[in-house]
Amino acid sequence: MKKILCIVLLAVVALSANAQDKKFNIGFGGGLVKGQGDLKDYVSGGIDGYLNFTYNLAPKMAAGIEFNNSVLVAVEEEGESIDATKINGVLLKGVYYFTESAVRPYAALMTGLYMSKLYSADVLGESAEYKKTKFGGGLELGLKLKWFNLGVSYHNMGKIEEAKVSYLQYNLGFNIGF
Repeated sequence: MKKILCIVLLAVVALSANAQDKKFNIGFGGGLVKGQGDLKDYVSGGIDGYLNFTYNLAPKMAAGIEFNNSVLVAVEEEGESIDATKINGVLLKGVYYFTESAVRPYAALMTGLYMSKLYSADVLGESAEYKKTKFGGGLELGLKLKWFNLGVSYHNMGKIEEAKVSYLQYNLGFNIGF
C-alpha cells in the first residue's frame, strides 16, 4: 500500500511540476473561513473546500470555473443555540499571474451563483431554516509555488434579508497541469 501511495504521489508531483506551462489546470484544496459584514455577527468561523478547472489563455492569464463549499458555525457560550451557514459557489474565474517564474503571485476575479442555507436551532427544539440563491462575486490574491497554492479570497453575496453576507477564505491547495 505504501508503494502505491508513493507512486501516485510521485506521479502527481511529476505531472504538476510545470503546471504553468500546460494548457489545462485542476486545482483543489481547502482552508478556513471567517464571516465578514453582518455575517460575522451570526457565525464565528468555519472550513471550506474548493475545486477549480482553468485554461491558460496566455502565459500570464487563465480563465475557468470554480466550485467551492463553505460551512460556518456559531455556538452560544451557554450552548443554548447553534447557528450554521452553508454556502456553495459556482463561479466563473479569471486569473492574472504577475510573473512567469516558478513563484507566481496572482490576482483573480470571480463571479457566479452562491447557494446559501442558514440554519438556527436552540435547546428547546425550535429551529429555522432559510435558503437563498444569489448572484455575487469575489476577489482572490495568492501565490502559486509550482504545484502548491496559497490564497486569500473575499466573497460577497450582497444582502439577504437585510443582512450583508460576505466572507473571507484562507486556502491551501494543489494544482495539477496537463
